[in-house]
Amino acid sequence: MPRPMEITEIGDVYELKRDQWRGNTARISNDPKLLEEVRKYTWTYSEGKHPYLRCSKLGVSLHEFVLGHIYGNENVKQMLAEGNIIEHLDNNGLNCTYENLHILSEDLNKTKAFSIDKKNKEDDSMPYPAYVLDVYYLHNKKQFQMQIFMNDDILFDYQTGTAIEMCICKYTNFEELFPDWFYLLYNRIMRTFDIAKLHASQTICKQRTMISGLSPDEINNQLIIRDGVLYINLDAKVNGVPPSVRHTALRKIEGVDAKTME
Repeated sequence: MPRPMEITEIGDVYELKRDQWRGNTARISNDPKLLEEVRKYTWTYSEGKHPYLRCSKLGVSLHEFVLGHIYGNENVKQMLAEGNIIEHLDNNGLNCTYENLHILSEDLNKTKAFSIDKKNKEDDSMPYPAYVLDVYYLHNKKQFQMQIFMNDDILFDYQTGTAIEMCICKYTNFEELFPDWFYLLYNRIMRTFDIAKLHASQTICKQRTMISGLSPDEINNQLIIRDGVLYINLDAKVNGVPPSVRHTALRKIEGVDAKTME
């Protein structure tokens, strides 16, 4: 008899595993009510270019089930019947967290696949990207949030000269997000971009925290703790190579409005 689904709570996410999923892990948001509903059914791993989970009893995929939990099953069916699909923003069909899913037209999905997704795949081999991009969809605000985390000091507050640690760009629709997302991916190899060219309705930037007085033991530690707060030490080197962040969690920050940096 197959073992039941293994559930691990990690921050804002539940990670799900089953022996039948060939070592793959699915993710849903840390919502106990959603988890309770998901556990009522058996989810089967579907192989393919973009693997996903499906429940044969319900005749739906896990991502359909998750959006149905938010908007209602009939509403989701109606939206999909109008020439739309459920888009995974990170292109991972097993990542069914709320913020990774939104409904997009088939045409825009194909456009993203042949541009953004393709460029992201090409950049996977980049050993030390100057900055990392992650995009989320906030269903309660009907808003996209693109996060730009700097692995190097390439963007500065012109008023103070302080390096920027990360920026959060907010968008009301995918059509405004798309050109900025592709522009930033395209420019990443050049290790620079012009924040004034972005089309976000609002961009907030957080200045990098500068830590002085590192002890000899801390100089090459990737993580530094000060007053109970954990910081990433971008000047650290392991075997002569600096660290780099590949992905960031969904964040809310307070900082400088990018308009003041122009």
